Amino acid sequence: MHGVTPMLTDAERCADKIGQSIPMSAEWSILTSWELRRLPETIDIRLQQELDAVDAMMADIDDLRSHRKFLDAHGQLENLIDVDAPEIRFNPVIESAEQDLRSSLERMGTGEAMQAARQEFDLHILRQALTLRRVIILAYQYLRHEDPPPVNERPLDRDWIRRWRALAQRYANQELQALWAHILIQEAAQPGLHTLSDLNFYAELDQNSLDVLRFMAGLVLDQGIWQEVGSYFLPEVHDVLFDHMQNWSLLGPLSEVTIKSVVGSDFRKVLRCREKALYIEGPGPSLTLKQRLLSRRGQRLLSLLPATADSAYLFALGQHLKQQGYRIEIGDWSGNLTEGLFIERFQL
Repeated sequence: MHGVTPMLTDAERCADKIGQSIPMSAEWSILTSWELRRLPETIDIRLQQELDAVDAMMADIDDLRSHRKFLDAHGQLENLIDVDAPEIRFNPVIESAEQDLRSSLERMGTGEAMQAARQEFDLHILRQALTLRRVIILAYQYLRHEDPPPVNERPLDRDWIRRWRALAQRYANQELQALWAHILIQEAAQPGLHTLSDLNFYAELDQNSLDVLRFMAGLVLDQGIWQEVGSYFLPEVHDVLFDHMQNWSLLGPLSEVTIKSVVGSDFRKVLRCREKALYIEGPGPSLTLKQRLLSRRGQRLLSLLPATADSAYLFALGQHLKQQGYRIEIGDWSGNLTEGLFIERFQL
């Protein structure tokens, strides 16, 4: 039928909310998601071109700050040409004479100092604008190639957007940029998921923090980390990581947790760990294990990070359960799989 508007996917709806919620100045704006959809076969090419252009400009900024490039009288970037200095022979008498080194220092005038400060300020503002642009491009790319979250119609909070912008534009580290892109995607899909307090906490994360969190993300079965895994956890290594998670209020103390079977006749349950899942079958209506549960913030944060399931950890947990009389299978979990379908795959 003519005139019927095609149904948008969750990814497209989420991209539209981002484009509507975060306006950028005309000179730094990228094509909106609805403009990109006009030529669907070139969306990925255009986004990569935008990303390459941003990266090239950031490299120029770094070269300017490190004096590998300079602006000529016409405002064009020029490379500094390395010139071999001529060999200079010094008179030993002159070499040994005492000199007042302070008298030879060049003193910058007030006008020159103001010009240098203005250039540094301009470069700082430019880098922030480019970083923000880069994070939004990453968000569009992730929405193209990752499973999007379900999207509701609630608009994003303006105060949240202002705070997100102020924080997201600060980071040169590309892993942190990716983190802030995923934060934006989740909040655009489900406004209110990440609070202002959450944003302030995320702002304190650095590369070392991400390394700890990414390792932990590969251990999470549903909403926690199971501890009864034989000799997998080494106190001298893993206790420090667990302490970090508890100090950040992302992980609770060790406790006994009971999980119930999804069927009434005997015990059957699926515990998902990223792209893997553990199928458990055995006697009784429930299973009790020692576990460290993630806090709500911990669940939100770890869901943002790219990580793969730790197969050795899953195998160690499976071995422990087998010793208790349970049947264990480890399988792949795809995005459209349900717990019932996963169980059917391994039923006798």
